[in-house]
Amino acid sequence: MRTPRGRLGALLLLLLAACGGDDAGPDLAGRWTSRPSRHGESAEAVEWFGEAFVERLHAAGNAATPLVELELRPDGTFAVRGEVVPGAPPTAHATGTWRAARRGARLDVAASEDATGLASVLIVPADGVALVWAHGPDPDDAILLFREGP
Repeated sequence: MRTPRGRLGALLLLLLAACGGDDAGPDLAGRWTSRPSRHGESAEAVEWFGEAFVERLHAAGNAATPLVELELRPDGTFAVRGEVVPGAPPTAHATGTWRAARRGARLDVAASEDATGLASVLIVPADGVALVWAHGPDPDDAILLFREGP
């Protein structure tokens, strides 16, 4: 005869399996960039400030943001390039495998070039529609990566 505690444990295991466990999460496969060509501002903001001003603001913001481009491929491999660590040249890059996690993606770095200080395992959390690329020890140094168009 099962105890209530045993039944509760079995129920929790079933719920975790149904929810997908740690690998459950949004579909993150695709190309992500810290310098998106399009931004998600409201039509009201464009109407108020004017399209030309909003475009200049985006260009200035993109120019001030370190370039990081991340490709999460459906086959479970990834490639990242740009200023992946502070002070890295724009030619820095790394490759490896990735898997979705409940709150983002886990990247296992297999090879890198010009990326001294890049960890062998990276956790890239999701924050709304963006991924958060840690770019130094201070959380304020994080870079938001946005999914590029289809």
